[in-house]
Amino acid sequence: MINRRAENVTPWGTARGAVKEGNISNSAEYHGEFNTEAIAGYTNSFKDGLVSVDAFIGWNTMASWSDATSSYGDQFVVPGFNTINNTKQNPVVILLLKVTSTPLRTSRNVL
Repeated sequence: MINRRAENVTPWGTARGAVKEGNISNSAEYHGEFNTEAIAGYTNSFKDGLVSVDAFIGWNTMASWSDATSSYGDQFVVPGFNTINNTKQNPVVILLLKVTSTPLRTSRNVL
């Protein structure tokens, strides 16, 4: 599992360019994976070794997920109060969610 969170602030009065009132951006990312498997085998001989059975069965499933959120705002209203809700522009918030999984697989081999 990987988690990452970041906040970048350019305080009031320190910004270069057109926006002198500063800006703020926040981002958070969460990534994870679940993987499990089971394996079983069977070996036996019958009729004094004339017939033998070797069997194997296995199962595996995997799921992964990713979740990311990002927001940005500029032009702080109150100097020194550096939060996304203290910006003149409506904050832009982006939310991404992705979940993937592999189908359930079962295999049997008899030798």
